[in-house]
Amino acid sequence: MAYIYTWVPTHKELANELTNYRDRQSELVRNLEEAGVDSDTLIDEDDTGRIRLQQIDPFTFYCLIHKHGNEKRLKILQNIAQNFGITVPEDVQGIPTVYAQKAMLFPFQPDGRTDEIERL
Repeated sequence: MAYIYTWVPTHKELANELTNYRDRQSELVRNLEEAGVDSDTLIDEDDTGRIRLQQIDPFTFYCLIHKHGNEKRLKILQNIAQNFGITVPEDVQGIPTVYAQKAMLFPFQPDGRTDEIERL
């Protein structure tokens, strides 16, 4: 019998964990990269050009996981769960994928970012 919706406890536990990272957002970015999110996705821009992302909100954190196909996002979510010491899921069934080109829910710095990350 296939297990389905094993990601539900993982997402609940992860949401609780993310509250501890409000002032440690660069660690979340590093966790995404270590879990398998492509580093060229984890970029921002400043006046000099492309830079490594340093700030992230919890919703974008989830979006960057779920912008991939089922196999890759399951592996990423499993890696993140192991890194956080929370329930490791066996599926991602029922989670919609995110439109990859709109996975970041805040603008780049030069595009007028103000307090969007804090509000998210």
